[in-house]
Amino acid sequence: MQNNNMNDQINQISTSLDKIADNIGQWISSKAKSAESACHDVSDELSHRVEKGAELCESAYRGVKRRATDVGVAAHNHPFSTVLVGIGVGALFAYILSRRNH
Repeated sequence: MQNNNMNDQINQISTSLDKIADNIGQWISSKAKSAESACHDVSDELSHRVEKGAELCESAYRGVKRRATDVGVAAHNHPFSTVLVGIGVGALFAYILSRRNH
């Protein structure tokens, strides 16, 4: 009889441990699903920001290229003014650099 009672207690403990293991497994599974969802959201946001950054870089490149073309056209149309501006900027740099050495 005592042996039978001990077997019942062992079975109850085993059943309790199985329930605990199942609960832990369900908890881990729910946390894994939450983490997967969060990672997916972060991945989508990062992808969106990378695409937006690429669009901004492309737009900036087109703007700079357009301005460079405008400057080239202006220099071609006004060569004398371009040379004078170049001389003025060079003189300004020379003056600034000479002041730094004193």
